[in-house]
Amino acid sequence: MKQKPARRPASSERIIRDIKRKTRKQYSAEEKIRIVLIDQINFELGDGKELLSAIVDSGASRLRPVAMAASTTALGMIPLLFDAFFISMAVTIIGGLMVASVLTMIVVPVFYAIFFKAPVEKDRNFYPGGRVESAPG
Repeated sequence: MKQKPARRPASSERIIRDIKRKTRKQYSAEEKIRIVLIDQINFELGDGKELLSAIVDSGASRLRPVAMAASTTALGMIPLLFDAFFISMAVTIIGGLMVASVLTMIVVPVFYAIFFKAPVEKDRNFYPGGRVESAPG
């Protein structure tokens, strides 16, 4: 009997598997956040949501954890702003966290929607939660 070829896992599944196995490849915190965001989109698609609705809902559900993680680290850098030796490092870390958070929460979902060709109706407004309502006339 022929065996079926093993199903090749999706890229996010492979990365999560690598993280669990603790392979030599090290992922940064921002890479892990992006992986979780894409995995959340895939999970919502598996629940039967439309593509655009899944992207918006997963972004909304991940916004608070991403913002809290970035803001607590940025707030932790504030004492270093008053030290002449560490001020440049603190500014770099705070700025990098803020830029990376914006990229994660805005650019990644937009590119996901572009790459997978999420349909958008031009004459309607989109609201999270899967509701689509007519635009005011």
